[in-house]
Amino acid sequence: MNKRFLFCILGMILTLPAYADPVTVTSRDYVDTTVGARQNKIAAGTGDRVVTYSTTAGQIGSRAILDDLTGTTTTDTNLTTAEVAENAIYSKNQEVLNIGAPNVLTYSGNAGTLTSTPIYDSTLNTFSNGLVDAGTLNTAMTTAANDEMTCAEYATPGDATTECILWEINTSATAPLTTTAYLPANIAGTSYCYKSHDARYNGRNQCSTTMYNAFNAGEWGTVFPYGEVSGISVCSNIEPSIKYEYDWGNSYPYQVSTNQSGVQSQYDAWVSGGRPTTPVGGYCYCKLTNPSVAGARWVFRYSRSVSVCASYCAINCAFNVQAYADFRGAVFGGVAQ
Repeated sequence: MNKRFLFCILGMILTLPAYADPVTVTSRDYVDTTVGARQNKIAAGTGDRVVTYSTTAGQIGSRAILDDLTGTTTTDTNLTTAEVAENAIYSKNQEVLNIGAPNVLTYSGNAGTLTSTPIYDSTLNTFSNGLVDAGTLNTAMTTAANDEMTCAEYATPGDATTECILWEINTSATAPLTTTAYLPANIAGTSYCYKSHDARYNGRNQCSTTMYNAFNAGEWGTVFPYGEVSGISVCSNIEPSIKYEYDWGNSYPYQVSTNQSGVQSQYDAWVSGGRPTTPVGGYCYCKLTNPSVAGARWVFRYSRSVSVCASYCAINCAFNVQAYADFRGAVFGGVAQ
């Protein structure tokens, strides 16, 4: 055999494994240069951000996770958590409430927000700023006109079917549309007072001494330009359908309890048990008691630990009735959910 041919075949055999070997030693500089040319490094960022695909193929981008939407615009492409988005939407436009009779949905007076206004009837005549349907108004006007003049003497004495020959003005006529309280939810309070469940915090502020001194533990009051109102609170273990931690100074969706009798029973048991400083739960509910109105209900405001609820439930009832129209309307019985 030709020695040159044999040497050539042997060289090919010895050389082939070097091309098929998957393990190839390279320098670090080679790897950094080669990989760096194909994909950008993820640059260090500040704050809470997420890595996203950019508009340029092969490159990455990032978006900030916002915890406050103040000042953002409709073209902002950053991201937000569900809680932040819900709070922002709520602050711009309240939920359309599933209002119960006899209320109707109305404009609140603030751009982008809604409220509800009660319709007067003889069983729920709480609000002097409520609406009156035409039939009720016509009847009231007729009654008022008829009550203005009364017959002092008939043509046939004692016979009311005969012609009246002597009329007299009635100066003691009863108002045809009576109201039990004037509680406009759109008017904010000016001060508040409270006594906590655990006696840890008490504050009179600008409330009258008479009202404040009459308080028991867990009771609260709010001062308005038209007068004072007061109520009760309870730290319950009855869960509302929406639960959230309360952050002082922020407005959250309220919830009229769907278990009014259950919350009331727990309050009654707490009172009859001597108002113990440790209540049964951390869900804070508020209720108006003075003036007494037919629409007053237990309204949930926030959830905290049992000990924190015992210290702060009453003050938060008072403060929120003063500060927030939606919560104020719910406590006053002017809206339903």
